[in-house]
Amino acid sequence: MGSETEVTIATARFIGVHSWKVVSIALPRGGSGLSFTPDEDSESSIIPDIVAQAQQSNSYLFIESKPSFSTEDVEKLMKVKSGLYSRSIYSILNCRSPSVSTAVAFSGPIPQLDFASLGMDYVFHLDGHGKIVILHGSLN
Repeated sequence: MGSETEVTIATARFIGVHSWKVVSIALPRGGSGLSFTPDEDSESSIIPDIVAQAQQSNSYLFIESKPSFSTEDVEKLMKVKSGLYSRSIYSILNCRSPSVSTAVAFSGPIPQLDFASLGMDYVFHLDGHGKIVILHGSLN
């Protein structure tokens, strides 16, 4: 099983090969990423592990990564998709109406889940050979 740092770095490299430019990366204990504040005071700020931009577009991908699958990461990213962080996203990314997609990345055992039902646009898995495999979604 890969560490969170290994999953994050492998995922950043993988999406880079698939026409995404990493805008921000936050590695555990050392990486400084972009911090997005909520539109409501009831929630806390989030710092996605990876924020990437599709080449030549206003499409952005927010990724959370862990050594094993995390429902907490899914819940955090669903708040992003719900629009709870919209003003902060517009301001920080300097983009009036960005299209935001979400993804989780993990290593370790693959849970018996219907990944399509999670609400994520992509689910990535770091396999035992150090390669990222897409379990849900398509980067084509």
